[in-house]
Amino acid sequence: MLPVRNYGLDLLRILLCLTVVFFHYSGAWNCGGSVAVDGFFVLSGFLAVHSSRGAAEKGLGDYYRKKAWRLLPVMIVAWAIGNAVLFVEGQTVPAWSGFRLLVIAPTLAMSKMMGNVSVWFIGCIVAFLALFPWLRRCYGKKLFIWLLAASVLFALVRSGMRPFAVMESGGLYYQVTFRLWQFLLGMWCASWNMERWNSSWRWFWIGAGAVWLLASSVTGWRGIGALNYSFPGYVVSSGIFALCIASLWSVRLPSLSRPVLKWVGIGAGMTYALFLFHVPVKLGMLHMLRKLWAADFREGEFPVLFWGIALCVSSVLAYFTYQYVEVRWVGRKLKKESEARNEAPERAGKNDRKEIFRKR
Repeated sequence: MLPVRNYGLDLLRILLCLTVVFFHYSGAWNCGGSVAVDGFFVLSGFLAVHSSRGAAEKGLGDYYRKKAWRLLPVMIVAWAIGNAVLFVEGQTVPAWSGFRLLVIAPTLAMSKMMGNVSVWFIGCIVAFLALFPWLRRCYGKKLFIWLLAASVLFALVRSGMRPFAVMESGGLYYQVTFRLWQFLLGMWCASWNMERWNSSWRWFWIGAGAVWLLASSVTGWRGIGALNYSFPGYVVSSGIFALCIASLWSVRLPSLSRPVLKWVGIGAGMTYALFLFHVPVKLGMLHMLRKLWAADFREGEFPVLFWGIALCVSSVLAYFTYQYVEVRWVGRKLKKESEARNEAPERAGKNDRKEIFRKR
């Protein structure tokens, strides 16, 4: 849990997720998906640092157990939905082997159902969170800055020193080692004291992040839009989002009513499930329409109304998964464990006092 709820970051999460959904639903003709992924990686590093402050984890085992409870239940639901889509389409369902793959490497089972659309991103996030306890130990030291610089240089070398040919360099776009520097940049920007900056400058970077994201959603990936798929484009995009996120954390945002803030928080919580569900829902609806109209439609031939319905279905599934899996089941379970852990020292203290009085 974050020490202070920042609904500006919640709104950014919602905007980034909807940009990715629009990218996949519109036939991937724009650059919005790539830019939104840059923002997600930076935001993940930023939130990982802030959520670890004041945390009560007892060692690595407790940290990994909590992260597994946060990530795996929703992933299992997405795996089941993907299997249902395969079953409807008459394809081979992984069944037990798929379940074993889900336990060993959570993203591989879904990769069989969704292709490489959103699975690689989840794989990167899982890898970054697995490395985070070790990265956190050098955080705030010069070693961390050297590690960030080395990761940037490593990503440039991995691209074969051809910064404008990232998509052609063996799929570097999808690899953990190529994306690690963005997560480290997000961790670093969590230490920036943006309050020393003039308020107008902070609002400038907040607006720049929003404009950058929206402009990329209407820019094709050919021509000037191809810069967003180059290493310099990743550096510029990640830098803008780092400044935007740090500024959002430091400014005083306009007050909103409680119902609005409640739904903003719910929408931000739904983003993980929506990210996993929107592709299987799209594939399922495509199959249904092809069967209904007995024609082989391409994605670009479907009207906007079709993608709107697919987004609504995905959102409903994400909402119920968030409310009944993440909040009511996982959230309450972790909360009870935390309360029990805090009550244990209190009971031990009471027993010690009673023992002292008994001896007297």
